Amino acid sequence: MTTWNNWADGVLSGIGAPINAANIDTLMRWSNAETAPFPLMRWNNPLNTTQKMSGSWNTGAQPGPHDVQGYPTVAISIQATVITLTNGFYPTILTHLRNGVPANQWSDCHAELSRWGTGYHWLPQSPPTGDDDVLTPEESAALKQLAANFDAFYAFMSGKHLSGPSVDEQVKRLVDDVGAIKAKVESM
Repeated sequence: MTTWNNWADGVLSGIGAPINAANIDTLMRWSNAETAPFPLMRWNNPLNTTQKMSGSWNTGAQPGPHDVQGYPTVAISIQATVITLTNGFYPTILTHLRNGVPANQWSDCHAELSRWGTGYHWLPQSPPTGDDDVLTPEESAALKQLAANFDAFYAFMSGKHLSGPSVDEQVKRLVDDVGAIKAKVESM
Protein backbone atom coordinates (compact mmCIF):
# COMPACT_ATOMS: atom_id res chain seq x y z
CA MET A 1 0.00 0.00 0.00
CA THR A 2 1.35 3.44 -0.92
CA THR A 3 1.70 6.40 1.41
CA TRP A 4 -1.06 8.14 -0.55
CA ASN A 5 -3.37 5.13 -0.04
CA ASN A 6 -2.64 5.24 3.71
CA TRP A 7 -3.49 8.94 3.68
CA ALA A 8 -6.72 8.41 1.70
CA ASP A 9 -7.83 5.54 3.94
CA GLY A 10 -7.11 7.66 7.02
CA VAL A 11 -9.05 10.66 5.70
CA LEU A 12 -12.04 8.54 4.72
CA SER A 13 -12.04 6.77 8.10
CA GLY A 14 -11.65 10.09 9.88
CA ILE A 15 -14.77 11.55 8.29
CA GLY A 16 -16.80 8.36 8.63
CA ALA A 17 -16.80 7.56 4.91
CA PRO A 18 -16.48 4.13 3.34
CA ILE A 19 -13.15 3.11 1.88
CA ASN A 20 -14.49 2.06 -1.50
CA ALA A 21 -13.53 2.37 -5.16
CA ALA A 22 -15.68 5.47 -5.74
CA ASN A 23 -14.15 7.39 -2.84
CA ILE A 24 -10.59 6.32 -3.62
CA ASP A 25 -11.10 7.34 -7.27
CA THR A 26 -12.55 10.71 -6.19
CA LEU A 27 -9.70 11.45 -3.77
CA MET A 28 -7.14 10.41 -6.40
CA ARG A 29 -8.68 12.70 -9.03
CA TRP A 30 -8.92 15.55 -6.51
CA SER A 31 -5.34 15.01 -5.29
CA ASN A 32 -4.04 15.08 -8.86
CA ALA A 33 -6.01 18.26 -9.60
CA GLU A 34 -4.46 19.90 -6.53
CA THR A 35 -0.91 18.56 -6.67
CA ALA A 36 0.10 17.20 -10.08
CA PRO A 37 2.56 17.40 -11.73
CA PHE A 38 4.35 17.28 -8.37
CA PRO A 39 4.45 14.10 -6.26
CA LEU A 40 1.13 13.74 -4.45
CA MET A 41 2.79 13.41 -1.05
CA ARG A 42 5.42 16.15 -1.44
CA TRP A 43 4.15 18.02 1.64
CA ASN A 44 2.11 15.12 3.03
CA ASN A 45 -0.82 17.22 1.83
CA PRO A 46 -2.40 15.89 -1.39
CA LEU A 47 -5.44 18.20 -1.19
CA ASN A 48 -3.30 21.25 -0.30
CA THR A 49 -5.30 22.15 2.79
CA THR A 50 -4.35 25.34 4.61
CA GLN A 51 -5.18 23.98 8.08
CA LYS A 52 -2.36 24.91 10.46
CA MET A 53 -1.29 22.10 12.76
CA SER A 54 1.48 21.50 15.27
CA GLY A 55 4.69 21.18 13.28
CA SER A 56 3.19 22.36 9.99
CA TRP A 57 4.84 25.02 7.87
CA ASN A 58 3.86 27.45 5.14
CA THR A 59 4.86 26.03 1.77
CA GLY A 60 4.77 29.29 -0.16
CA ALA A 61 2.34 27.77 -2.66
CA GLN A 62 -0.27 30.35 -1.69
CA PRO A 63 1.67 33.02 0.22
CA GLY A 64 -0.26 34.84 2.91
CA PRO A 65 -2.28 33.98 5.98
CA HIS A 66 -3.96 31.02 4.24
CA ASP A 67 -0.91 29.33 2.74
CA VAL A 68 -0.95 25.64 1.88
CA GLN A 69 0.62 23.76 4.76
CA GLY A 70 3.35 21.15 4.77
CA TYR A 71 2.98 18.47 7.43
CA PRO A 72 5.76 16.55 9.15
CA THR A 73 3.83 13.26 9.09
CA VAL A 74 1.02 11.60 7.17
CA ALA A 75 -0.92 11.22 10.44
CA ILE A 76 -0.90 15.00 11.00
CA SER A 77 -1.94 15.54 7.37
CA ILE A 78 -4.87 13.16 7.81
CA GLN A 79 -5.96 15.03 10.92
CA ALA A 80 -5.67 18.42 9.15
CA THR A 81 -7.63 17.22 6.12
CA VAL A 82 -10.37 15.76 8.34
CA ILE A 83 -10.59 19.04 10.28
CA THR A 84 -10.88 20.96 7.00
CA LEU A 85 -13.52 18.68 5.49
CA THR A 86 -15.63 18.83 8.66
CA ASN A 87 -15.29 22.57 9.37
CA GLY A 88 -18.78 23.35 8.04
CA PHE A 89 -17.74 24.89 4.72
CA TYR A 90 -17.96 21.64 2.72
CA PRO A 91 -21.22 19.88 3.72
CA THR A 92 -22.07 18.52 0.27
CA ILE A 93 -18.55 17.19 -0.31
CA LEU A 94 -18.65 15.56 3.11
CA THR A 95 -22.07 14.01 2.45
CA HIS A 96 -20.97 12.67 -0.94
CA LEU A 97 -17.85 11.08 0.52
CA ARG A 98 -19.82 9.60 3.43
CA ASN A 99 -22.31 8.14 0.93
CA GLY A 100 -19.65 6.95 -1.54
CA VAL A 101 -21.07 9.09 -4.36
CA PRO A 102 -18.83 8.84 -7.46
CA ALA A 103 -17.12 12.04 -8.64
CA ASN A 104 -19.15 12.11 -11.86
CA GLN A 105 -22.21 12.83 -9.70
CA TRP A 106 -20.66 15.78 -7.83
CA SER A 107 -22.15 18.54 -10.01
CA ASP A 108 -23.78 20.01 -6.89
CA CYS A 109 -20.32 20.50 -5.32
CA HIS A 110 -19.05 23.15 -7.74
CA ALA A 111 -19.33 26.06 -5.29
CA GLU A 112 -17.69 24.09 -2.45
CA LEU A 113 -14.85 22.88 -4.69
CA SER A 114 -14.33 26.46 -5.83
CA ARG A 115 -14.28 27.59 -2.19
CA TRP A 116 -11.67 24.88 -1.48
CA GLY A 117 -9.63 26.34 -4.32
CA THR A 118 -9.37 23.40 -6.67
CA GLY A 119 -12.39 24.24 -8.74
CA TYR A 120 -14.48 21.49 -10.27
CA HIS A 121 -12.89 21.02 -13.70
CA TRP A 122 -11.34 17.74 -12.54
CA LEU A 123 -14.78 16.17 -12.10
CA PRO A 124 -15.46 13.68 -14.90
CA GLN A 125 -18.30 14.65 -17.24
CA SER A 126 -19.27 17.56 -15.08
CA PRO A 127 -20.60 20.48 -17.11
CA PRO A 128 -20.78 23.79 -15.29
CA THR A 129 -24.01 24.68 -13.52
CA GLY A 130 -24.74 28.17 -12.33
CA ASP A 131 -22.12 30.87 -12.29
CA ASP A 132 -19.87 29.72 -9.43
CA ASP A 133 -16.60 29.94 -11.36
CA VAL A 134 -17.59 29.80 -15.01
CA LEU A 135 -15.96 32.38 -17.24
CA THR A 136 -17.99 34.27 -19.80
CA PRO A 137 -16.60 34.28 -23.36
CA GLU A 138 -15.44 37.87 -22.76
CA GLU A 139 -13.61 36.90 -19.55
CA SER A 140 -12.03 33.91 -21.27
CA ALA A 141 -10.85 36.13 -24.13
CA ALA A 142 -9.49 38.68 -21.63
CA LEU A 143 -7.53 35.99 -19.78
CA LYS A 144 -6.12 34.66 -23.06
CA GLN A 145 -5.07 38.21 -24.00
CA LEU A 146 -3.50 38.69 -20.55
CA ALA A 147 -1.54 35.46 -21.02
CA ALA A 148 -0.40 36.55 -24.49
CA ASN A 149 0.64 39.97 -23.16
CA PHE A 150 2.52 38.37 -20.28
CA ASP A 151 4.26 35.93 -22.64
CA ALA A 152 5.31 38.82 -24.91
CA PHE A 153 6.52 40.86 -21.94
CA TYR A 154 8.47 37.89 -20.53
CA ALA A 155 10.05 37.22 -23.93
CA PHE A 156 10.96 40.90 -24.25
CA MET A 157 12.46 41.09 -20.75
CA SER A 158 14.43 37.89 -21.20
CA GLY A 159 15.94 39.15 -24.47
CA LYS A 160 14.22 36.54 -26.62
CA HIS A 161 12.22 39.11 -28.56
CA LEU A 162 13.99 42.32 -29.43
CA SER A 163 11.33 43.95 -31.60
CA GLY A 164 7.75 44.98 -30.94
CA PRO A 165 6.19 47.14 -28.23
CA SER A 166 8.42 48.92 -25.74
CA VAL A 167 8.76 47.81 -22.14
CA ASP A 168 6.54 50.73 -21.08
CA GLU A 169 3.82 49.63 -23.50
CA GLN A 170 4.08 46.00 -22.34
CA VAL A 171 3.85 47.01 -18.67
CA LYS A 172 0.88 49.30 -19.40
CA ARG A 173 -0.95 46.46 -21.17
CA LEU A 174 -0.34 44.09 -18.25
CA VAL A 175 -1.43 46.68 -15.67
CA ASP A 176 -4.57 47.49 -17.69
CA ASP A 177 -5.43 43.80 -18.12
CA VAL A 178 -4.91 43.00 -14.44
CA GLY A 179 -6.96 46.07 -13.45
CA ALA A 180 -9.84 44.98 -15.69
CA ILE A 181 -9.80 41.47 -14.25
CA LYS A 182 -9.65 42.82 -10.69
CA ALA A 183 -12.64 45.11 -11.37
CA LYS A 184 -14.61 42.17 -12.80
CA VAL A 185 -13.83 39.97 -9.79
CA GLU A 186 -14.77 42.74 -7.34
CA SER A 187 -18.10 43.24 -9.13
CA MET A 188 -19.09 39.57 -8.70
